[in-house]
Amino acid sequence: LKAKDLAGRWVHYFVYVPKEREAAFHAELSKGKGEIDLDKVGVVIASNYGEKPNAEIKYYLKVKYGFDV
Repeated sequence: LKAKDLAGRWVHYFVYVPKEREAAFHAELSKGKGEIDLDKVGVVIASNYGEKPNAEIKYYLKVKYGFDV
């Protein structure tokens, strides 16, 4: 997810959503309120400030979880 924090900075949140919570995750996103309670739908496994994910985060997600960002 890419969002702005309370200070107005761009931040990326990489969220692990268990299969049994996928429907709840999509329902939260579809509300379009601009807010989502990540604790209800998943676990943040990494985060990164900036316009794009940095090399360290990309490497971590590739090694730990096997996916490319």
